[in-house]
Amino acid sequence: MLIVLAIQLLVFPTLNKIEDKINFSNVIVMYGYIMILSTALSNTLTNTRLITSNSLDIIKKHNVFSSLFFLISIINVIITITLLLVYKIDIFTSCGFLFFSIFIFTRFYLLVYMREELNYMRILKVNILIFLSYLLGIYIYICLDINYSFIFVIGELAGLVTLIRYIYFIDRKPLNFRITFDKEIYFSYINLMVINSIINLLNYFDRIILLPIIGPMAVNVYFIASTAGKMVSLVTTPINNVILSYIAKKEIKKEMILKILIFLVVILIPLFYVIKYSSILYINIFYNNYLEQASNIVSYVSVICCLSLVISIVHPFTIKFIESLLLLKLQIFYCILYVVLSLILTPTYGLIGYCIATSIYLFVKLALTFLILLNKNKSIIR
Repeated sequence: MLIVLAIQLLVFPTLNKIEDKINFSNVIVMYGYIMILSTALSNTLTNTRLITSNSLDIIKKHNVFSSLFFLISIINVIITITLLLVYKIDIFTSCGFLFFSIFIFTRFYLLVYMREELNYMRILKVNILIFLSYLLGIYIYICLDINYSFIFVIGELAGLVTLIRYIYFIDRKPLNFRITFDKEIYFSYINLMVINSIINLLNYFDRIILLPIIGPMAVNVYFIASTAGKMVSLVTTPINNVILSYIAKKEIKKEMILKILIFLVVILIPLFYVIKYSSILYINIFYNNYLEQASNIVSYVSVICCLSLVISIVHPFTIKFIESLLLLKLQIFYCILYVVLSLILTPTYGLIGYCIATSIYLFVKLALTFLILLNKNKSIIR
């Protein structure tokens, strides 16, 4: 949360004021790609390790997951370099983005050592340090006129060094490993990775599709118009954790699902206005130069944020009650639907067309989720 606030409220607004529109769109797009890779590959490996940690002895667990992390780190570097070449980013900026990609990718995985031991105080300290490092990065960027990509390098470096110090120098975790293959864990990881890759691609899809179709200005406008709404959605993270903890221990009756559906429908209208006017206020404060363009789509974007928020609240139920294979099939269907709608509506109607495509996709996703949950069992979902 702290790191998101630093980037959304400090780094991006600063870059918007200093860099030209092309550089700003490059930051938005490359940051999106790097987050997709880090979340889909590295964070999924962390979750896989947490899920399977009880089934392996300590040495085998270290060897298997270290081997897998080494492999996906190479994949991450190759994909990042390829993307930098495709988008024709200059060599100095590319070096900054590449280091940022490596640092955040490594941080996402190394946090597993603290999560395994439930050492959340250390995680908080690391996050505070990263937050302060981003402030330092902005200061150096403004005072010394360094390349904008190195704000992210400076922001991540101190946190990564601190993690390495905790893990390998204080806790004395082994650094060396023997390459080890475990078929069951690899297949479990690949399954989760594919699902999370699709989810994250869809989360950052606006940055991927808008740039080649209607240009960097559209990327900037949509990003700015949607940022406040996405920040509001961060509130659902602790709510989701509570819901998942509750449903893990309780039988969920069909009537409860219906009550949740009715409640979510009721709060949609006030939620829409909260997101809409908070977005306008946010744009007016941090991106005043985009106020006119962003205001034209802020109502559409608010609808998208409302639907995304509701889907996020429902998400714990899908994890708990819908089989992983069905989840994978659904994600593939949503992805195809989203891409087709976007490619049809965006070239013709621009940003508004893209917003309509996104709204239809999210509505279909929400409707199907509830239909599946309600039909899972006539009376009780166990």
